[in-house]
Amino acid sequence: MILQVYWLYILKRCSIMSTPKSGSSSKPKLPKDPSNAVLPGLADEMSNSQVKVLPMTEIKVKSRLRELDEEKLRDLMYTVEKDDLLQPLVVAYYEGEYLLIAGHHRFEVCKRLNRSMVPVRLMQNIQNEDHLRRLEISENLFRNELSLLERAVYLAEYLKRDSALSALTAEEIADKVNISRRTFFYYKQVASMNEQNPDVIEKILNLPQDIKNSRSQLLDIYNLPTEERNELITTLEGNAATTYQAAKKAVTRLAVEAGTHESPLTITQVTRKRVQELKEVHQHFRMIGEDITMTDLVDRCLDLGLAYLKQHDFNVRIPAVGAES
Repeated sequence: MILQVYWLYILKRCSIMSTPKSGSSSKPKLPKDPSNAVLPGLADEMSNSQVKVLPMTEIKVKSRLRELDEEKLRDLMYTVEKDDLLQPLVVAYYEGEYLLIAGHHRFEVCKRLNRSMVPVRLMQNIQNEDHLRRLEISENLFRNELSLLERAVYLAEYLKRDSALSALTAEEIADKVNISRRTFFYYKQVASMNEQNPDVIEKILNLPQDIKNSRSQLLDIYNLPTEERNELITTLEGNAATTYQAAKKAVTRLAVEAGTHESPLTITQVTRKRVQELKEVHQHFRMIGEDITMTDLVDRCLDLGLAYLKQHDFNVRIPAVGAES
């Protein structure tokens, strides 16, 4: 009975409804065209570059955001053989080295064609490694072929390396990157899971594109027990024709048979657990002589939750108990 009353109270008390900021439209903000992004980066600094020819052997590839696409390489090789390199590579001169910033596929094609010299756009005013990395990320971040996972990873790293941009609100950053705020929070959620599971990201990057574009499937993978997650990734990598749901079902069945499967808690189980925790906290308050009711305790928890949401740029209101929702 206590559980039912508590649950009904929480449902009523927690009718959290998003409210638009004053002066803004109540309609959800639709995703924008990433190609129109205004994020500071490579395109902004091209005017300071100069075109010259460099020996292939002097250009260093220190990092690569994405794996090379063999199909794209074959198509590009045909074009370069026929019409030569139409677009110069983008190279930065930093600490005595010529570092490749943009054009990894073109560079690889020239290498396979045994080209000794290549045209480049040379950028020389590189401030530090953060500046160098931001240029490389900005060149890749808005490519159409990027998955949700890859875009989330790159945007998270860009923000870490740009203190001025990361200090903005979520809405301001979303406007800068030219995406909706909801999409930005999707990226942020996926990037957060990556940070909590750094050993998993490289494995997931090798999975099919449809999985890397599915926020629900990505979060599902991250939340699996370690053994089941590794088995699922191995299954998906080994059989491209296997659907995600079929692979997960097979892995779960094997884990159940082995007695290692950890079933997620139901809503009822989670509620019971939270009620018990509230009772224990309530008891501790009474032991230290503080007169507080369970209702007061729940209200304090809700206030903390609201403060957290507002801190993260959400505008929410909670109707009073008994008010029309």
